[in-house]
Parts: sequence; structure tokens; C-alpha cells
Amino acid sequence: MVDEIGMNAGVNVLGQGNRANATIGRTIRLTLMNVFRIVPGIADKSTQGNPGKYSFCIAERAARNPWPALCEECGYPDGVSTVTVFAGAGFCNVENHGGNTPEAILDTMANAMANYGCISTGQSVVVLSPEHAEIVARPGWTKAQVRAYLFEHARHPRTAIERLGKLDRGYRRQGREDCHRGIGPDDILVTVGGGDAGGHSSFIPSWSRGRGSIMQTQAIGVCIDC
Repeated sequence: MVDEIGMNAGVNVLGQGNRANATIGRTIRLTLMNVFRIVPGIADKSTQGNPGKYSFCIAERAARNPWPALCEECGYPDGVSTVTVFAGAGFCNVENHGGNTPEAILDTMANAMANYGCISTGQSVVVLSPEHAEIVARPGWTKAQVRAYLFEHARHPRTAIERLGKLDRGYRRQGREDCHRGIGPDDILVTVGGGDAGGHSSFIPSWSRGRGSIMQTQAIGVCIDC
């Protein structure tokens, strides 16, 4: 589907310049506004919002992905195109041009994910650039290992989060000594996108303080298990 409609998964994947990416994202926003009346000042009461609310749609770069594609991870048959919907906040650029080990790249990402401003029990999307993905996968790291590492290291002591007043209901129910980004490793979606060169990846947190939205992946144009 990505190739068929000409979506961009490479250079400037999170930016402007591609008709398919922009049109899909804009269509979703117009549907929310005109069908569900999610209009600023009416049902949309965002304090500041983010530019992604105008249009935000990207494609996974399968050709430079060293791991199984997201659709395969979700158990869909080979050749089936899927779409994943995620209520994300504004993304954070995660830059590391000098790291040459999985730990160096993932520690940089985990630090961004554990930022006091956005840490919560919500889900996350991690878009690794092809350069970063290659560094992480080269020694044999699987995507499951990547998720587990990020979850383990994207955390703060419970006392620190409580002091900030950010101890949400999810953290209270867990009763752990540390507060992680998300409830478990499976709350972190890892994908690959962007140009061939450049030590830039991205972290996209969920928009809500906790579990206000759960990402969904569905097949396009086919009925699975109907």
C-alpha cells in the first residue's frame, strides 16, 4: 500500500513535502472536526495543541527495517497492509551521531522517554532512523530486546514522580518503587523511518497523562477472521 499510493517513509518522513502522507493525515483531522465536532473551543479543549493535529501520517520504511514489519509483529499474513492509529503528542527529536553501540543509542532514547515532562503509564512510538536501527540490530538485538531495554531504562524513582505531582492512577495501582514509561515493554511500538544517513530518531508519547488512548492496528481492505 505504501508504494502503491506513494507515501514517504524516507528522507523528511516526519516533515512536509509528500502528498499522500499529508492528505491522509488531513483527512483524519477533517473527519474529526466535521463528523465528531472535535473543534477547538467546542470539543477540543487542548491547552496548547501541537502541529501534528493539522496532519500527521507516516509510513514504515520496510527496505531499511532490520526487524519484522509491524504488520508481521501483529500477526497479519504476509502481503497484508495495515494501519496503526495512535493518539500521540508532539514528537521529540532524539539525536546521537557518535554512539556506535545499541546501549548508546537506546540510552539516549530512554532518557528522552523518561523526561519529567512526559513520563506516564501511556504508550509510546519510537521511530528509529535507519542509521540508528542498523547500529542496534547489528549485534543481533531483536525488537523485543529493544522494547525491554527501553522500558527498563526509561524510568524514575517513584518518590521523584510523586514529588512532582505526576503519580497517575496507573502508577498508584502498580505500587512499584520505580515509575517506568508505560506499563510494560509491549507499550512501546518500535518502527523504522527516515533518510539513510543521520543520527536522528524520534519519540512520540501518548497525548494523555495515562491510559487515555490505546493504539490500534487493523488490516486495510481485507477481512481477517471474519
